[in-house]
Amino acid sequence: MVKWPADGFYKDNTKEGTWVYWNENGVKKAEGNYTFGKKQGYWEFFDENGILKSSGDFSNDLGNIKAFNTAGNIQSQGSLLNGKKWGDWIYFDNDGEIIGKAIFENGLGVYKGFYPDGSLHTTGTLENDKKIGEWIIYDKKGNLQGKYTPFYENSSEIQPQTDLNQIINPNLKAQNPDFFYKPNLNRYFNKRNQEYRGLILTSGLLNPLFNQISMGIELYFQERLGYEILYSYYRDPIFKKFSDIDDYKPYKYGHNLMFKQKFYQKDSDLGMAYFGHQISLMLHKHQLNGLDQTVLPFQPLFIQSREISLEYGIYIGYKWMKKSDGKGFVLDAFTGVNIGMTKWKGLYSENIKYDDYFNDVKLESSLLSFNLGIMIGFSTKSIK
Repeated sequence: MVKWPADGFYKDNTKEGTWVYWNENGVKKAEGNYTFGKKQGYWEFFDENGILKSSGDFSNDLGNIKAFNTAGNIQSQGSLLNGKKWGDWIYFDNDGEIIGKAIFENGLGVYKGFYPDGSLHTTGTLENDKKIGEWIIYDKKGNLQGKYTPFYENSSEIQPQTDLNQIINPNLKAQNPDFFYKPNLNRYFNKRNQEYRGLILTSGLLNPLFNQISMGIELYFQERLGYEILYSYYRDPIFKKFSDIDDYKPYKYGHNLMFKQKFYQKDSDLGMAYFGHQISLMLHKHQLNGLDQTVLPFQPLFIQSREISLEYGIYIGYKWMKKSDGKGFVLDAFTGVNIGMTKWKGLYSENIKYDDYFNDVKLESSLLSFNLGIMIGFSTKSIK
């Protein structure tokens, strides 16, 4: 039996406390606690890439385990005793529907697979996760459709190969239940069973430094997707009354609306990296105080111009959540670049002198801009 490198402690020559196991490449293989030399409490098991493969709670080496595929969907659930499958196990497809059941004793189990209507589809023998011996396939009427014997190449984690000469109906190969951990390149849009889905309410932490106040709401799907709407009120200068600004000195105020889509990576102790893209719409007014000297006594005069911008941007960020699968404090930092178009219009009768006041505004109509932000917030409990 291969012994993995491990970190942990012994007490009276028995394992005690937290133990971490590693594979030959230094990737974490398993982590959990021992009490008097027996697995006790929550344990996690990982594949050769360090991605969570199964987890569960143990009591005296007997554990209730859930196994997952790369998309995070529950693939199977049952009990482990001394590292081997024991008792009743249930197997699921990616939509959470039951596709099979097995009864194990000391790691050896008899499996029955089912069609969506519940009729028998396939039978065979499992040695933990490995299919062994002869497997039989039936049609929905219970008639024999074919037989095959799986074989493996050097590893119990390699998908068993099928001898097509043993199958009467080759199309049934695609229906053969798959108990093995396979990559899923489309993990962001692949809904997972029992995943956390909640709302995250946020506010800009540093936004006053950028002359704006921001509020956002995000629909968050655990460790894969986020859809966020962000509203900002812009005011420059932000903490000074407009009436106190010197005459003929421009100031600015308005609204920003931003729509974001985020693609999250797996959560870690340090948080989740993500990347995304956004569309933003901006409506600002540039204004200056003056005096209308065509009437007596002179009257206050407000000279305005309007700026409308539409931008598209890409960005990267990092989010830390107290719980990636529940309610709690959230911190989100991001940076990115935008490209877009701006339209400027004076809201006054044609006047060259007034145009001169807004020359700087026109020069700001750049196709390229950058964004930077830190948001704080709170995630709600899971929603249906």
